[in-house]
Amino acid sequence: MKLFVTDRLEDLFALQGLNLIIELTGVVALQNEIYSKRPAGVSVMDHKAARLLWDLIQIEAKKTDLEKEHQILEQRSRSTPNSSSTPFLIGSWSSPWIW
Repeated sequence: MKLFVTDRLEDLFALQGLNLIIELTGVVALQNEIYSKRPAGVSVMDHKAARLLWDLIQIEAKKTDLEKEHQILEQRSRSTPNSSSTPFLIGSWSSPWIW
């Protein structure tokens, strides 16, 4: 992923295909300037919304990891015989009970 970084708003606004600006500084004056000068059709995400998005992405990634781990454990439990399907011996060799 290529991210364009600049310290001049004019350079940013001149980008072809620009449709979203993610403002991460938290500087209110800069946020206001971006909102007021942005080209038509360009959305702006402030630092709070960006943090929320990042948190949601992290949660989704963790959820995906847990789901994969769950699938692996579920497959292992299916391939490992449990006690109800495996005969076992109770008692002694002289008088065994097989279950």
